[in-house]
Amino acid sequence: MRILSVLLAGTLTATAAHGAPTDDTAAVEAKAQAARAAYKSGDFAQAVELYLEAYRMAPAAAVLYNVAIIYDRQLAEPELAMTFYRRYIGAPDADPAAVIRATKRLQALKTEQTARQARAATLPDPGESPPAQRLTAPVEPAASSQGLIGWSLVGVGGAALVAGAVVGVMARGTQADYADSRDLIQKLNLRDDGESQALTADVLMGAGAALALTGVVVALTAPRGGTVAGVTPTVDGHGALAWLGGVTW
Repeated sequence: MRILSVLLAGTLTATAAHGAPTDDTAAVEAKAQAARAAYKSGDFAQAVELYLEAYRMAPAAAVLYNVAIIYDRQLAEPELAMTFYRRYIGAPDADPAAVIRATKRLQALKTEQTARQARAATLPDPGESPPAQRLTAPVEPAASSQGLIGWSLVGVGGAALVAGAVVGVMARGTQADYADSRDLIQKLNLRDDGESQALTADVLMGAGAALALTGVVVALTAPRGGTVAGVTPTVDGHGALAWLGGVTW
């Protein structure tokens, strides 16, 4: 507050030299002394009020500077501090050295203000409800066409193996009938039937094994994440094929 004391005293002296009433000069000095006392006691708001009353009675730039410092360092009012720093810098009787200090501090406060505004812009409004989260059901992966083909081949190959096994059983039955037959014509017919059945069984078993193996390779190299239903072959009591069950990969 030494700057205020010196400059305010100079202002009062100049005022008195121009014939200002002595009572007014004494009143301004009393206001300044009361402001300094309030500042020392920690009553910073009262100090600002008294300084501004003194300023209205006898304008002095030093008063503006002291008010700016109080708002800046004691009352944490950066906007008001910047206002009084600007007024001091523009005052014709401002001290040049103090103007430099006030300018530097004003720039620092502007930087801090910009940073606060940037942080505030990124924070949600406390009065607003948080945005509702969109709930979406998990998307089931689509069945892979390659896997579908692969397991279909496994199913077809398995069916062929089952059919080959059935025909093989029939061939063995025909062979047994051939051995038991005593009729030459019947034996010839049974032999032809048996050979045909055995050949058919061999073809079905070979083709079924090849298809099943190919299907397994194709299915295992397909992208995972699907289900193929109805590829497990069974045989009903009449030798017909039926499709049951499913395979998941």
